[in-house]
Amino acid sequence: MEDGPGNSRDTRGSEDCPGCLWAQDCPVAQLASLASFDPDTLLDDVAVFRSLQCIVAHKGLPIEVVDPSVLQLYSQPRTGVGPRRQEALDDLRKRKFIMMPVCLKRHWVLFVYSRRKQRLYYFDSLKKPGFKRMATNRVNRFLDCVYGHNAQRAAESAKWMKSSLQGEKPDCGLHVLLNAEKLMLEATGAAGGQEQIRPEEPAELRRCYRRRFENLGLDVSPEDLH
Repeated sequence: MEDGPGNSRDTRGSEDCPGCLWAQDCPVAQLASLASFDPDTLLDDVAVFRSLQCIVAHKGLPIEVVDPSVLQLYSQPRTGVGPRRQEALDDLRKRKFIMMPVCLKRHWVLFVYSRRKQRLYYFDSLKKPGFKRMATNRVNRFLDCVYGHNAQRAAESAKWMKSSLQGEKPDCGLHVLLNAEKLMLEATGAAGGQEQIRPEEPAELRRCYRRRFENLGLDVSPEDLH
């Protein structure tokens, strides 16, 4: 599979692995994730997942962020769900909102699912032709696993947050994080200037999000990259 830069990391684990539904960080993975903030590099699964967790936690909203590698696993046909994983899925069902970053063909997009409205929102910084259907199919298969195959969902309520500054470079992961921050500002009513949004210039975005990632309590030092 060539969906995302982090797909070489096997997060499936065993049924005895605590928290096996979510990303399991190790120093090697952390180094790779930190390096993915380098210029002209696509952010990997852990970099996007941990950064989104930080954004959501900072706002204190009832949103669960799904690890991209987990979403990929559970969107595949006939994926087994053992007791521990079932417990995690049961907990996910209780959340009001689920935030799902998805990487396909080296392009990151963001989905947010509202349980109350049963509606799926889609955010793409490039608005790539034909990409929405392919990515939505994957997310719907995952939501089938969470809510059951009879869940009613409206996926037509798409929103586009396109950035004119992105260009052709692999900055889409940065804009997934930026779009998530914009959504959090809207949700908390802070969009009126009470809280400053991050700059959209890609190089500055990389520096901002890299600094935040370094402050997440990693088990490695940035100096280990050199």
